[in-house]
Amino acid sequence: MSYRARRSRSPRSRGRHSRSPTRRKKGQRRRRHANTKRDSDGIYWYQDCTERESHRRRKIKNENKLSEASGGSKSSGYNSSNKSGSNRTSKGNDGSNITGDEHIDREGIVSERSNKYHEMMSETQYSAKGSGEANDGIGDIFGMLHVPKKKKKHRMERKAWNTVATKGVPSSATDLSRDPIGSKLYLEHVHGFRGQDVRNNLYYAADGTMVYIAAALGICVDPKTGKQRYMGEHTDDILSIALTHQSNRFSYVATGEIGRNPKIIVWKSNTMEIISTIQDCHKRGICRIAFSPSGSILASIGIDDQNSLALHDWQSGDQLTRMRTGGDKVFGLAFHPDDDNVLVSCGHNHITFWTQTNRGLDDVNGTFGGIEKLSVLDTVFDGNGRCIAATSLGHLCVFSATSKKTKKMLPFGSGSIKNAHGDGKVNCVEVVLGGKHIVSGGSDGRIRVWDCSSDEITKVNEFKFPAQIPSVQSLSVLGMLDDAACKALVGTRGGDVLEISLHNGKRLNNKPIITGHHFGELWGLVCHPTNPDIFVTSGDDKTCRMWNIGGQECVAIAKSGVLPDMSRCLAYTTDGTFLACGCGGRLGSRKVGKTSKHTGKVVILDGTSLRHLSTFKVAKEQISDLCYSNDGKTLV
Repeated sequence: MSYRARRSRSPRSRGRHSRSPTRRKKGQRRRRHANTKRDSDGIYWYQDCTERESHRRRKIKNENKLSEASGGSKSSGYNSSNKSGSNRTSKGNDGSNITGDEHIDREGIVSERSNKYHEMMSETQYSAKGSGEANDGIGDIFGMLHVPKKKKKHRMERKAWNTVATKGVPSSATDLSRDPIGSKLYLEHVHGFRGQDVRNNLYYAADGTMVYIAAALGICVDPKTGKQRYMGEHTDDILSIALTHQSNRFSYVATGEIGRNPKIIVWKSNTMEIISTIQDCHKRGICRIAFSPSGSILASIGIDDQNSLALHDWQSGDQLTRMRTGGDKVFGLAFHPDDDNVLVSCGHNHITFWTQTNRGLDDVNGTFGGIEKLSVLDTVFDGNGRCIAATSLGHLCVFSATSKKTKKMLPFGSGSIKNAHGDGKVNCVEVVLGGKHIVSGGSDGRIRVWDCSSDEITKVNEFKFPAQIPSVQSLSVLGMLDDAACKALVGTRGGDVLEISLHNGKRLNNKPIITGHHFGELWGLVCHPTNPDIFVTSGDDKTCRMWNIGGQECVAIAKSGVLPDMSRCLAYTTDGTFLACGCGGRLGSRKVGKTSKHTGKVVILDGTSLRHLSTFKVAKEQISDLCYSNDGKTLV
């Protein structure tokens, strides 16, 4: 063989082993997209992000950072025309500062779920039709105790503890770890209410039952006995809830979840029976839902790039129409009280009035009289047909009931109310039965009752109550204001649910009906060593709480500031005298972000009252586990 022939097979030659410039470019493109993946919407997402963030949003975010660093004011591509269906993008669409309130800005932003997470959630068992009675085998949430599948051993695995344990097994012992288990675990009680990043998720049903959401559960609480009932058909966290009343017996409840292919479930409040399931209508999640006045139409808004609005005939499952609302976040959705064809959506820098016609949905954008940097957080219609919008600047903006091609806010002093809650935000607004009064709740922790029976809206009453974080997230009113028994449910950002009288503002119970942790995840969990009814929890909200199982209540909370950082673990001494809390941690993937200066500290509390005793630092990283010795003198 000649030298030339041998050389023709070399990778450096122009033979069949060489790579052409075209193939080289393809290889570069593949490497460039190596850290991305494509979802069902056809959008590429970065895999190393704790939050879903598209290429376009990351580019806008980086441009804004550069402009802020250089002192400029570079535009983020917002289209001031605000027309429906336009490619509206605004600063804050990626979760940055929109309203100035990090909790409201975080609404609708969730980290992507892993395949393992979806697999675990799908294993929850729930009977769709039930009586609502506990442990009757119908309508209960239960988990089967099953033996995990044996995984194939990795050739590099070395488990020293497994080898030692295997050698130490007595010859007479019998291995029962692979035998089937026929027992079931039934859900008995849920502590907590999702108020940190979701609003308007607390309602009275037609019969006075309290309905709310927590994690992936729809929960109903009997007003007489205080027992809970659950709807557990969702496979991911619930973001939105709406009710429509059926006489005085029960209400239909609709709940929308987050997820890759989220669904809406309609169910009864008295039996928890599932009536309808709507799927394949939105992507990533359903942030808002609302029933029409007749209860026959259900409106929903997704958290896709264009925040699509869809109308459904929920009884048949048919989608009536669908329309893009634009790129700005949507915070509220409501129907006109007398017309199934008229509804309004609101959010960052916009409020849009929709009318259903034979052609689809026609939209009219509301204007705010030159007010800039305004976010509409909630909206409601009064008895006169006026639309009242709660805003991030503390104003109550009123739009007249006339049907025109343009919707202008009524001037302050001639309908609209300036600084209705001072400088704080108006987080939610609710109409009282009859339409003559509305109730508003603000970030200042105040509840104000307004008379809207005439052209001028006037304040009737104002209440304030003590709470850990008093910012009002949800309101629901039962009865008319003229009735002495008129009361309201109040949900706070601190995870507390209170029931008050709308006549004098007094609490109808000495303690919150529901209380729980109010931020991030729950990590620390320890049972009392001598009292089987007591257990303690701690988590990302920097609080430590003691619970009573028999009383189904929180009996003690460590004072604010006792835990300087989020807590990851707890440990009791053998006699229950002292409780140790390990501090430190990161949110998200726990591998991204900086830790605080308090990371690695251990806080010692009194085992009965959670009173602070001492704090000392033992490590530079987070404390992931703690354990006391049998004599209680050594802490590991």
